[in-house]
Amino acid sequence: MANTLLTISMITREALRVLENNLTFAKGANREYDDKFAIEGAKIGDTLNVRKPARYQARSGQALSIEDHTETSTPLVLNNQFGVDVQFTSKDLALSLDDFSKRFLQPALATVANKIDRDGLALYSDIFNAVGTPGTTPNSLLTYLQAGAKMDDEAAPRDGLRSMVVDPWGQAVLVDSLKGLFQSGEKIKDQYETGNMGLAGGFKFSMDQNVVRHTVGPLGGTPLVNGAGQTGSNLVTDGWTAAAASRLKKGDTFTIAGVFAVNPQ
Repeated sequence: MANTLLTISMITREALRVLENNLTFAKGANREYDDKFAIEGAKIGDTLNVRKPARYQARSGQALSIEDHTETSTPLVLNNQFGVDVQFTSKDLALSLDDFSKRFLQPALATVANKIDRDGLALYSDIFNAVGTPGTTPNSLLTYLQAGAKMDDEAAPRDGLRSMVVDPWGQAVLVDSLKGLFQSGEKIKDQYETGNMGLAGGFKFSMDQNVVRHTVGPLGGTPLVNGAGQTGSNLVTDGWTAAAASRLKKGDTFTIAGVFAVNPQ
């Protein structure tokens, strides 16, 4: 009887399934994009647009006031390619899909998934909202609840999709510190047996070894904004000590008197 060989479509579908199951941080990322990217004959190259929710002003009184529906988007350039190249024979293609997946796909895609998650988690330094103390593992639920409150202030929806990704030590401390709190016996049993936090505090907790532990730069001096009326993406400051001025780190956060976050809604 002739062998039945695996096809590229079978391998691709299995590879995507394995990749999805290996992702931790990236699994919770927004997957929406401009649908022009997928229309035959209207390819948009290496840039796609991630849509943002529309915002309205609303009216007062009974008079009709039609508003335009305006969707904004953020461009995302696909300028980074990463992959693992493997070689296999027609004999390998005659394996069952499960055997082929275990031998070839799972080891290769574990490397790809690790790279995707690490690159995604490294973006923390571009986020200016922060709670807790950098470099210190939270040992209570309060810090995570404060993160949720910060998201509420910024109009992040409470849609059941909020995720919290912690490193192995953060998860160990959290599970241990919350083991005595009141909740269903089944959830406590699951936490005890798996060592995973699961659902708590409005978040679905996951563990990822690629979570970056930030070390704050050498702060010092009496920093001040140097010049009023500044605009753009740069801010001129002075008053730092020499060590701080030359060794501040990307990801360090600070506040400016009279400047506040605004709920976009």
